[in-house]
Amino acid sequence: MPGLSVRRSLPVFSDGAFDWLVYWASRYPSGLIVIVFSDTQIDLIWTNNGDTDYDGGIIERSEDGITWVEIDTFTTGDTTFSDTTCSGNTLYYYRVRYYRGTHYSAYSNVDNDWTAILMVLTSTGTGAGVSTVRFWFDAINTVVTLDGNGHWYSDAAGTLNESSSYTFPNGSLQTRYLKVTAGTSNMLIFAKNNNWLRWGDAAAGWTSAANAASIACTLTGISSMIYLYMSGTSVITGALPTNLTYLVLYGDSIAWTYNGALPTDLTYLYLNGDSTAWTYNGALPTDLTYLRLNGNSIAWTGLDIGDLGNQTTTNLLNYRIAKMSSADMVTLLTQMTNRTGNLPATVTINDYEDWAAPPAPVTAAVDALKLAKGIVTVNLGA
Repeated sequence: MPGLSVRRSLPVFSDGAFDWLVYWASRYPSGLIVIVFSDTQIDLIWTNNGDTDYDGGIIERSEDGITWVEIDTFTTGDTTFSDTTCSGNTLYYYRVRYYRGTHYSAYSNVDNDWTAILMVLTSTGTGAGVSTVRFWFDAINTVVTLDGNGHWYSDAAGTLNESSSYTFPNGSLQTRYLKVTAGTSNMLIFAKNNNWLRWGDAAAGWTSAANAASIACTLTGISSMIYLYMSGTSVITGALPTNLTYLVLYGDSIAWTYNGALPTDLTYLYLNGDSTAWTYNGALPTDLTYLRLNGNSIAWTGLDIGDLGNQTTTNLLNYRIAKMSSADMVTLLTQMTNRTGNLPATVTINDYEDWAAPPAPVTAAVDALKLAKGIVTVNLGA
């Protein structure tokens, strides 16, 4: 009748107990969406459909969409939550549901997203210098933000179109410029793990002019990246992206310390600079086509430069802390002779203790290498 309010009756069994399946059939949160806020925070928003007839709710999180963990609860009427316990560059799934007493509603829909990738920029000198970044994102446009005194610019002089946020168009390599005039600035890259393809290509992806910002970053876990070329002031921690095919770390201002194997798909390897500290005693990636190692802190003591790649450059200039013995030199030269792929007309191998007067086994191994691979010159040096 007009003017009367009708309250939904609670369905019951004949014995007076609630039929919870029927009760919760239309009472559960819906429309859940997640919004990435930073590298450590994801915000949740959902709809409660006007329901208040519940005691509260629980929030669950998963990193694979299969195994779920309760991370928090919410009170009646809440429709938002901020998860501030996330890790960077990680995919998280979320779902929520109500409870009343010891009974639980159905779950909401599941939503997921990747947290941002954090890199820290630090002003150097006067802070007036400009750093250059070149990113290639696939599939979606990608927002990259700077906080504090960090700003993006559209020109190499760092004067035009200043902004704290820039959206990199997807599908090709895009160049942008930045300055950090004082202090530090957090760079947040709102990329998906399978979205960031290249940081540079045959030209540098990160460079720094005088008085320009340095960058500190961790690239471990960025599985989609295939190109990395850094020549400006930077500190790189951890392993490299697992699917990397092209790697150039060029310059004494690049600090990278790592012990272990390089990405197995690597075809181009150029490490040049005394601040690049890489230690490894195994074989180099099988398909290398370009090889140049030159730095006082490089300690590659392996005796296998890879098997399949047709190398256009083979320069082992400064790649060991201790000089190579003649016995090891014979092993290395023999491996090069027996490899499947071709080698360039000139090969250089330094850091050899007997370079001034190689013994007969070494000269014989050099001759065999030249004959097998059509090499004109093998330079052995200190």
